[in-house]
Amino acid sequence: MSNRRFWFVRAGEGAAYADEFLSQEIVAVGWKAAGKLTADNPDSDFDNRFQAAYPEESDGTRKSWAAQVKRFIREIAIGDPVATYDAERRTYLLGAVAGDAQWREAQIPRFRKDAETRSLVPLQRIYRPAR
Repeated sequence: MSNRRFWFVRAGEGAAYADEFLSQEIVAVGWKAAGKLTADNPDSDFDNRFQAAYPEESDGTRKSWAAQVKRFIREIAIGDPVATYDAERRTYLLGAVAGDAQWREAQIPRFRKDAETRSLVPLQRIYRPAR
């Protein structure tokens, strides 16, 4: 049996970026103020960057955000299946990870933050309404 995981990456609050995920064949997470981080950064870099970037947030919130970015960068592997949900159309977008995480500034023009992205091939809309 494979140890491959199935990942769910939200397309922003209210699935605001589902169309961008689909058209650009990506999934993304991002907290611009924390800056570029890579798999080679030690855990303390993630925590320290989020603490410096978001001092107004609670310690638990910052740690949760840092952990999400760490997992996105370090654990999602090429070939892993991935999904997101398009709330407006009540559909799921499904694909497979096709590339390593990359820092891309302004990858999604409406994104509030620069993003860590992963390319997907293919990303398809599944037209079965969620209930």
